[in-house]
This record gives sequence, structure tokens and C-alpha cells, in this order.
Amino acid sequence: AHPETRAWFFSRFGRPVPPFSRLLDLVQRYPADGPTAQMFMEDDSAGVGFSARLLREKPRTHAAAKQLWNRYLAEAMMSVREHPELKVWGMVGYARSAHDYARHGVDTIIVERSNDNIEDLQTAIAFARGAARQFGKSWGIDLSLWWGVIYGCVPDLDPSLYTRHLWVSWLAGARAMRIEGGMMHFGPEGPRAVARAVDAFGTIARDLDPGVPDVPVALILAEDHGWMTPPYWRTDNTAWNYARIPYRQGDRGIDGFFLNAFPGSNYAMDPFPAGAYAVDNPPATPFALSCVTPEFAPRPEDIFNAEPPIPFGRFASRDEARKVFLEENRDPSPYRPMGDSRWGDIFDVFTDDIRAETLRAYPVAVMLGQPFPENHVKHTLRAYAEAGGTVVLCAGQVGPDDAGWCGVAIEPELRAGRAWRWRDEPPRHEPFRYCPGRPSPDAEVYAATTSGDPLVTSVPLGAGRVITVLVPWYEGGNSPLCGVALRAFDELFNTVQPVQVDGPPAEWLSASGPDYRTVLVANHDGAPWQGTVTLRNLPDLYTTCRDIVTGHPIHFTRSEKSATAELAIPPFSVKVIRWRPE
Repeated sequence: AHPETRAWFFSRFGRPVPPFSRLLDLVQRYPADGPTAQMFMEDDSAGVGFSARLLREKPRTHAAAKQLWNRYLAEAMMSVREHPELKVWGMVGYARSAHDYARHGVDTIIVERSNDNIEDLQTAIAFARGAARQFGKSWGIDLSLWWGVIYGCVPDLDPSLYTRHLWVSWLAGARAMRIEGGMMHFGPEGPRAVARAVDAFGTIARDLDPGVPDVPVALILAEDHGWMTPPYWRTDNTAWNYARIPYRQGDRGIDGFFLNAFPGSNYAMDPFPAGAYAVDNPPATPFALSCVTPEFAPRPEDIFNAEPPIPFGRFASRDEARKVFLEENRDPSPYRPMGDSRWGDIFDVFTDDIRAETLRAYPVAVMLGQPFPENHVKHTLRAYAEAGGTVVLCAGQVGPDDAGWCGVAIEPELRAGRAWRWRDEPPRHEPFRYCPGRPSPDAEVYAATTSGDPLVTSVPLGAGRVITVLVPWYEGGNSPLCGVALRAFDELFNTVQPVQVDGPPAEWLSASGPDYRTVLVANHDGAPWQGTVTLRNLPDLYTTCRDIVTGHPIHFTRSEKSATAELAIPPFSVKVIRWRPE
């Protein structure tokens, strides 16, 4: 980790910091794949690796927080840069760190997930996979057994959460899996529940070609965005988790997009599922977004405890909860929340220093939040559209000077809207602000106010097109995402979604191989799931479909180039089906 973090850690045990040569001696004992060093044990931080140095400084802006974070990572990487033979795994707690780790030279980005003090799995995948593609790295997922609600680990509670994490991560493209806990996975009678779940997954996955995930949409955020999945219990809007910087214009729209893309994802970071405790000792965790204990606080004013979302609870303390859950076998672990999909898990996240040639692998690119002015992302997006891509932008990201390529001359003022109309449909009542504008003659108006002012326009640009939403930052008056922006995303993503799922809420994704197509549907609810899965653009030669886990055949029907299967999924379970030739 960072030199200061290592010094602090070993000082707790009264020991000197081991020299870096000691690490080299250890990793070189396992040379089969080249020596590997794991760094940044949650330095960003989801846990006890957080550097007090970051907490001591008080950056006031997104750019200042990014500058401090860059200095921190550069200092931490100095030791390994002297040993290019090392493969460096970097462990992040918050998805936003993935691009910075890759930018500073980490070879494999590992995102910690599945405990209740950090974000959801879907954003972890979108950010890590995008960072890996942007910087030519690899990525993976860490399964953490920590559970802040009981201030302890859960190797023997119901493992369905971990089974779903493993399958979703693997089919989404993760090629490194890290399992926290060490010997906690094994008891006197052998492997414990989580270890058995990992083994059951691995028995199938080791002989399975997972294919390449279907990801048609690129999301672009500013290099200094500092965004994190907003936990539902948060009472103020802040970015950059270590600095708690107030939101700037556009951040609320980022919230709105991800919370619509992954409904329920903001419940994953939930150290309060048992409600408030009469005694908050031990705390939810020594250091997390919800809590900074005195041991980790550089000064008394840095001590922090988030307010529980309800003023009552089931247990007097976390010690009592741990005893009930672990000793009395009262197991609520299946109910730990995971997010669902509105459009499928079809997104990769990039920062706005992305190159146009990287974007060309994606049919659609969406800009979220404020662009970082130094990265000239508008030029990149213009080149991408001219080469055939579809770009989505909003007022604020483009302005009066961008009429030549965004297709609408935006006027420098704001008006209040009360209703909007999509094409010839009846008006939808909703308050919002918008910038009036004059579309170019070749522009198509998808949505407008009831008085006729355009709200969503599309203009051809080279071989592609630019869609402009005239609602600033896509934000609504009574929702972080305006209804007309959401409708624009619905219409656009429907044209590139590889899978359509009809039924109760679920999470889904798909992957393609040389002679197969795979679809995963995860049921994160306590009720059985029953619905249909339609896979689009399936070649006629794909005549069979099977459940990968059980090997059972799956009946399906065809309509033109699509195939539709009816699925039944038990509570808190996952179904993985694969089409291929006979």
C-alpha cells in the first residue's frame, strides 16, 4: 500500500515496516505465471487500508480531490515501478477508483464486492471492465465475507449471494476472482458454506468458455468525477468518498442514470438492515462511507457515523445481532440487496480521456455529468460520430458554440417546463428546466414541450448521429433523471439491446462465443421468478438451448431472427442458458 499506510499498519503491532525486498522474495516463490504483487488493500477505501493522509487534507473541489488522489497513487506505485517484472493487482473498494488504478500502472483491477459497506456489483463491473478496456488491463471481482451489520464475517451463512456474484462476474468478463477470508472458509468439518458455493461454481466454470460479454453502450464521465453509488441512507449529496465534496452541477443526473439502469443498486451499501442499534459499538466497520472511527480519524472532527434510516431496530447492538445470526442459525443473508436491470447490464464506463478508436467498438456513447475541460472530449465524440457512432449529450455539456455539430443552436437561458410530448403521443406532466434551441434543418425532433420547444433532437453527423437532450444534465424537477431523458434512453437502448426480458424485476446480461450465445438471468427476490427471455439476432443454425448449470434442455420458440424462452427461477438464484448449433 502507500508507504504511510504501511507504516501506520505495522506501528499498531510495534513492528518495523518490512523492506520491499521481502515482498519480492515471497512472490518469486510462485513463478508459474510470473510474480504477482497485490497492492492497495482498499486504500480508497472500503475498509481498514485507508490512508489518514487523504483524510488530513481537505480538497474543496472535484479537481483538487483528483489531484490529491493522483499524488497518493504515484507515491504508492514508486516501489513497484522499479520492478517491471511484477504483475500488480490493485484492490479497490469504490468503482470510481478503477480508472485511476489502471492509469497509474496497476495490471489487474480487483473490485471488492458482496459485503454491505460498499457499492453494488453492477457498477463495479461497468467501471472495472471499462477501465480495463480503456487502458489495456485485466479486471476481476473480490468476494468479501465482511458484514458490517454484525461486525464480523459470514462464511457459514446462506451462500446464494456469493453464487450470484460469481456467475454474474464471470459471464460479464471478470477473469480474476479473489476470495477474502483465508482459513475462515474451512472449519473442523471441512469446507464451509461459502467455500462449497465457490467450489460448485468452479466445477462448472473451469470447463466453460464464458465468451465475450455483449456491451453495446459506452458511458463517459469526467476524469475527476469522483462519483459513487449513492446509498439510500445518505442525507447529503457528496462525491469523492474520502473528501465528501458537495455535488456539482451534473452529479445528480449521474445518480439518476445509474439508479434507473440498475434499479435497487443503491440498497447494496446497507450497514443498517437490522435497523438502528441502541449501542453503536462496535460500529458498522472501522472505516467506510458510513463510519470513521477515532482510530482512523486524523482529528476529532473527522469522526463520523451515518444516521440510521429508521430510528428503531431489532437488536441492541451488533454483538447481539452476530450471536443471533451465527449461533441461533437465524439467517437473513439471502435478503441482502442486489440491483436489477432496466436495459440489461450493457454498459462500460470510461473517463473522458478516452480515445476515439476505443469507442468505435460501441454503437452508442453517452456523456454523463460535466466534462473535464483539459481532455477535449467533444473532439473525441465528434470524430466517433463521424465514424458511425451515436452520441448522446445534454445541455450543459454542449452549449451555444456547439450548434455546428450537435444539430441545435442552444440559447443561453433557462425556461420552466410543465409537460413534454414524445412525438405525437399525449403529453406527460412533469416539471423540468430546459434550454430553448433552434434545430438545424436536417434535425429530427423526438420530444418537445407542449408549446413546441424542442427537448430531444437527433442530427446526422458523418456516418453517425448526435442526440441532444435540452434538459440540463438530464435532471428532472422531482427526480434525478428527467422523464423525457429516460424516454430517450429507453428508445435508443432498445435498438441495441441484445436481450429483452419480460417478467418481474431481474438482472440480466448476455455473452457471445464463436458458436454459442449465452444469457444469464438472476432473481434477487424472495419469490420465484417466471418470465420470458428473448435473444435477438440469433442465427438459424442455433437450434438447441440448455441450462449450463443442470444440463437440462430449454424449450424456445422462434420469430424471425429472435428466440424466446420461458424461464422459472427459484428465489435468490441464477439461471444461465446457452444456445448453440445441434
